[in-house]
Amino acid sequence: MSTPTYEGTNPLVSDAFVVTYQAAEDLDVGKAVQFSAGTGMAFQVKATTGQVKQCCGITVTKALSGKKISVACRGIVRAIASAAIAVGDLVVSAANGKVAALADVVDTDLISSAGIALAINKSRMIVGKAISAAAVDGDTVYVQLLIP
Repeated sequence: MSTPTYEGTNPLVSDAFVVTYQAAEDLDVGKAVQFSAGTGMAFQVKATTGQVKQCCGITVTKALSGKKISVACRGIVRAIASAAIAVGDLVVSAANGKVAALADVVDTDLISSAGIALAINKSRMIVGKAISAAAVDGDTVYVQLLIP
């Protein structure tokens, strides 16, 4: 049996664990997705709405709403940056299914219980680590997924 080739992939996209979901909206390759309300066993995904803990992977195929879509949960994939990202940056989901560099925790974050909770929750939002750089919004960035 041959290995399927997904649109937009290259040899860097390897050793991926790919799950099939149902698209809750039209989705393109490289979108960070989160679970959407679904019925029964039709697990639906939509583009992330921002920095969320519910990100379940990055799309490796595209699909129209209601159709099956392949989502990588492990491996190296290409994603769409929402702003500049440096090699080695921890990456989180962003609005419109893009990804962004995780903002650093600073000492002033840790002087209140709300700040401490925010710092802990930031660690729960990590999607992966950038293995290539992105200069501006819309650039392609390769991400080694670290989704728990």
